[in-house]
Amino acid sequence: MNTLTEILTFLIIIATVVFWIWSLVDCLKYKWKNPNNKIVWVLVILLSGVFGSLLYVLIAPKRKVKPNKKMSGQHEDFIEKHENFVEKINNYLIESINKIVKLFGEFMEKISTNKTRKDMVLRYFLYSLTTMEQFIFSFKKVVNDREIDALLEEDIKILILKSLKKLDIDPSKVIRNPEIVIGPRLWNIGDVRVLYKKGEDGFLRFTPIDVNIIYCGEIQLFIYSCILDLLTGAIYNETTEELFYENIVSVSTKIENSIVVQLANKKSKNNESVSFELHSVEVFSITTSAGNSISVILSSPDLATYMGGGIFPTERAEKALRSIREVLRDKKSNLSKISNAEQKIYMPE
Repeated sequence: MNTLTEILTFLIIIATVVFWIWSLVDCLKYKWKNPNNKIVWVLVILLSGVFGSLLYVLIAPKRKVKPNKKMSGQHEDFIEKHENFVEKINNYLIESINKIVKLFGEFMEKISTNKTRKDMVLRYFLYSLTTMEQFIFSFKKVVNDREIDALLEEDIKILILKSLKKLDIDPSKVIRNPEIVIGPRLWNIGDVRVLYKKGEDGFLRFTPIDVNIIYCGEIQLFIYSCILDLLTGAIYNETTEELFYENIVSVSTKIENSIVVQLANKKSKNNESVSFELHSVEVFSITTSAGNSISVILSSPDLATYMGGGIFPTERAEKALRSIREVLRDKKSNLSKISNAEQKIYMPE
């Protein structure tokens, strides 16, 4: 259950209980034309809950006497006769009100002091939230770009450890530090919540994130890919792959003219998805001679507009591109030398 649903549910429960208590108090404090009606309505409200309260509001007013009207002897006799019962009801109401006040206090304290990951991320992506959530989180300390970037770095460290196990590789067999390529993944993510924001530095932050961790081994690349939900830290769609250097024909960033994705319709109250065509899409790609490829969408002017403007961070991809190309050149050169040496050895005289 998300935060908004929890808040609305709690407020509805509070309003219902307050209405029920008010109707019971109102019934007890008023004088009645027929004193016996008071005990009847008290029982109706107690036994029927909010439905009894609704009936009381609709029907009972005509049978009550104004508070400033002098109490009749008959009414005084009724109050005296049922004094213990009335006192018990009053005590019960006081206890109920105290419990509600305590629960409400605990709830508000939880909202104002919660330092969980989810709370932190929601406070950062404030303007991607619903109006109710914006109102609630607007009273809290603002999370800055540096804090949300630090959270992502911590997640990447965890993913590096996880990827080593998934790929089943010995870190000592890796010839370089892993390269990280990330991009937006706001489509085909099921019920994962989409959030985004233009930071003070002009760069876009977003969740979910397409994360790709690339290791350079002696004879191949090891690639671990997943979708990271920054809001919860959950990981989806994990995949692993190995690409041998001798089969890699291209490592590049290229521009795709058009890519169609499913994005949330901002005008839809149900957050329904609609087809969205992205133009001039920058893609990080590794292609093999067999036609296999690893592709990561890095940026798109149309996607940036959809997200409210800003610049997509591509420094990681650019660094990975330079590093992998350098390794490939070395490995391809060594393979060429070995091939030439073998040809000389086996060349007939």
